[in-house]
Amino acid sequence: MNVIIFCKVIDNFGDIGVCLRLARGLMDRACRVTLVTDRPDLASRMDPAAEVQVVSWDAVAASPGYVDVREDMLVVEAFQVALPLSFLQACPFKVRRVCLDYLATEAWADGLQRMPAPDPAFPSHSRIWMAPSFSSNGPRLIRGRWEEINAETRSAMRRRLISTRPDGSASALEEVSGNRDAYARMGVSLANAVDLDRVFLILAFAYDDAPWRALAEAIERRGLPEGFDRVCLVKPAGLAYSHREFDAVLQSCDLNFVRGEDSFVRAHFAAAGRWRVPFVWQPYRQEGDAHEQKLYAWQQSILKINGEFDHPVSVVDAGKAQPYWNAWLGVESFFNPLSVRSTGGQVAASVGERQWAPDRQNRVACAMEDDFAVCWALLIAHWTSFLPAFSRACQALIGDSTLEDSLLSAHQKGIRPTV
Repeated sequence: MNVIIFCKVIDNFGDIGVCLRLARGLMDRACRVTLVTDRPDLASRMDPAAEVQVVSWDAVAASPGYVDVREDMLVVEAFQVALPLSFLQACPFKVRRVCLDYLATEAWADGLQRMPAPDPAFPSHSRIWMAPSFSSNGPRLIRGRWEEINAETRSAMRRRLISTRPDGSASALEEVSGNRDAYARMGVSLANAVDLDRVFLILAFAYDDAPWRALAEAIERRGLPEGFDRVCLVKPAGLAYSHREFDAVLQSCDLNFVRGEDSFVRAHFAAAGRWRVPFVWQPYRQEGDAHEQKLYAWQQSILKINGEFDHPVSVVDAGKAQPYWNAWLGVESFFNPLSVRSTGGQVAASVGERQWAPDRQNRVACAMEDDFAVCWALLIAHWTSFLPAFSRACQALIGDSTLEDSLLSAHQKGIRPTV
């Protein structure tokens, strides 16, 4: 089957990254895929070994015959992109179109999945709306070509991440807080590190406003999970890794800070897989604080899936505070992975001289600065029990089906005309 994916790059290259992964996933299902984009140069950098045919947007707009237009083809319009008028005019009457939106975590999306999405300019075309989703009622997630790495590959990647910067220049440590003396006091000296497994490797792939200094100070004051005595922060710049390399990076770190959509979805696979790497997510900021609702809906999915998260130890913004997870967003209330296994419906965790227990809503209030470090201490104190619980939740969120399969199923069943 022929599939044409249209994509325009908005910012941060995430849009084309998602489309490339979708293209490879469809190719693995015997589809002939063409990716039409305004930034074809990025495709080879993200996926050098890709067999995907990448075509310039301008070339298709100038000459629709530049791509193989067939009656039985599937056209994917990524992220509400407006297709070139000349291409639409050249499309056969029975062309099947899918308006593929951004990741949807909210419940309202379930009722709209696969529903007609008429194009006012071409009402004779059959078009439906779909959005990647964690819900069993949705089309699920883009899997692409995910490869679980073995121990040898993981060890080699860890050594690479610790010994070099993403641009290849030698560096033993990526500075976090702007104060190297803090790391000197922590005894951080990775250049002579022998046991890579004792280095707590953190992927710092977040937006510019992420508070790395607060994280560094929390680590300095409260330490690391048991079994680790050194820390290294990896902060990729630009297109530092190919898709395959980035998937390996996610599996090679001990804690991933991810952003947007593509790395967020890939982080689920890393958490659900053999290496059970947990993550913190910073959604892309949206007008009207819509990203906060997206985060909240995803957190509720975790709560519903895993019984071990029925009584989470959470933190609430107190005044000007921005504790742990929501410090990456600036949201007021949230669920975060500072959860421990409940006993008799109660949760309590001792942190230093302080005792934390849930109130009637299983929430606790944290003030920033001192309590940010307290929250970090609570997480690492229960690190070994948290990892399998979070991993199982991610396994359930991923599910068995994929968005690629949902697209092909919709095409085979036929997309009903919208007139």
